[in-house]
Amino acid sequence: MSSLTYLAALAWVYIKMRGKRPGRGNNLNAEWVEELVKAFGFAWISNTVISLLYTWLASRKTKRLNVPCSNFGSKVLPAVIALDLDGTLFDDTSNISDKTNQVLSRYARAGGVLVFATQQPMSAAKRFLSKVPVSEQENCYCICAGGSILIHTREWSIRDVNVIPVDVITMIVEECTQDLGEDTWHMSIDGLNGWYTSNSRFFDIIDATMPGVGSKLKKFAIVNGNNYAKSLQNAGETKGGIRVLFISESIRWDTGAKTVQSALRRIHEKTGIPLEARPTGHETGFEVGVSGVDKASTLAKFCENVLHIGRENIVAIGDGENDTNMIKYAGLGIAMKNACKELKEVADAVSSHTNNESGVGIEIERILDSSDETALNKLLLNVKIKQAKHLEDTISKLSDNAEKLQSILSSALDLERKIKELQI
Repeated sequence: MSSLTYLAALAWVYIKMRGKRPGRGNNLNAEWVEELVKAFGFAWISNTVISLLYTWLASRKTKRLNVPCSNFGSKVLPAVIALDLDGTLFDDTSNISDKTNQVLSRYARAGGVLVFATQQPMSAAKRFLSKVPVSEQENCYCICAGGSILIHTREWSIRDVNVIPVDVITMIVEECTQDLGEDTWHMSIDGLNGWYTSNSRFFDIIDATMPGVGSKLKKFAIVNGNNYAKSLQNAGETKGGIRVLFISESIRWDTGAKTVQSALRRIHEKTGIPLEARPTGHETGFEVGVSGVDKASTLAKFCENVLHIGRENIVAIGDGENDTNMIKYAGLGIAMKNACKELKEVADAVSSHTNNESGVGIEIERILDSSDETALNKLLLNVKIKQAKHLEDTISKLSDNAEKLQSILSSALDLERKIKELQI
C-alpha cells in the first residue's frame, strides 16, 4: 500500500471526526475508527495506535467538550477537575509526586479539563506549574491570585482578569493601613508582573509557618519603598493591581479583615468599586480585592460560559479556608486529609491521604477507575442535595424575616390603637 493511500486514509478519518467530541452515544469511538482503518486495509495497526489516534483527534476539540466526557469503553468521567496547589497538589516541599503527574496526564488524555487554582500571583504559579508536565496540554488552565486571573497554561496567556485601578490601590493601602496600624501588619500588592512590597518581612512571616514558601515567593517580589503607585507604574502595571495582601505575625486573618471593613466601605462610597477582605490560606493573612471574585466565581464563569458545563460535572480538591466556596460549588468537593476543619465540614468527602502522600493522585485515580453511570449519578445527587440545602436555608431566612415583619406589624397596630385611644 502506497504512502499516499495511507495518508489519504488518515485524512479521511480526520475529516469525518473533525468537530466531533467523545461521549456516550457517539458512534465515533475507538472501535469505529479501528473498523474504518481496517476497511482501508490497515488491519495490522494495533489497538494502541488506534486509541492514541482517536485520543489526539478528540483532544483537538477540548474547548467544545460537553459532559459527561468519556474514556474508551463505558466509563464516564467528570468534565473538569479543579485543584488547589499549596497543601493539595504540591507536598510540603513544593514538589509533586510522579504518581500524581501520571494520573493527571491520564485524565487529560481522556479529554478532561484540568483547572489549577491558587492564591499565588501569576509569576509564582508559572514557576510551580513547570513541575507539572500536563500543564502544557491544550486542556489545562490556572486560576491565579485567588480568582483574579484565569490563564491558559499551554500558552500562558490571560483569558480573564480583574484589575483594580492604581488610584484605588493607593486608597486601599492608605485607608487600611490607617485602621490596622503599620507596626502590626505588613503589606504587598499583587500585579500582573509581580509582587510589590516595602520590605521583605512580609515573606519572612510566611516562611515562619510555611517553611520555604515565603522564600520562593520573595523571588517574585519587587521591594521598592512605600510608593506603591509608582512601583506599579515603573513595572509597567499601568492598568493597576490585582489585590492588596496583608499579613501579621500573630493576629488571625479574620480579625484583620473585620478591622478594615469601615475602610472598604469608605472606598466603595468614593469610587463605586465594591471591595472585600477574604482569606489567603495563611492563618494570619488576608487580601483585599474586588467583591465576589474568588476561585469559585472564576471557575463557575469559565465552566458555564466557556465550556458550557454545569457544576454537577466538576470535581474540586483543596485544603484551605480559601478553597471553601470552590469545594461547595463543585458537584463533588473533596477535602485533603490535611485540610482545615472548616473545609472538611463543607466537603462532600475527605481524602484519607495528605498532600505528602500523593493524595490528589490517589483520589483522581479512584475516580478514573470507578467512573460509571453510578458514579455520575452520585455527582448529580450531591448537587441536588446541595441545592436542596440552599433552598432550605433560603426558606428559613425568609421565615425568620416573615416573623420579624409580623412582629413589626403587630407593634404598629398596637401603636395605632393607642393613638386612637388618646384622640378619643
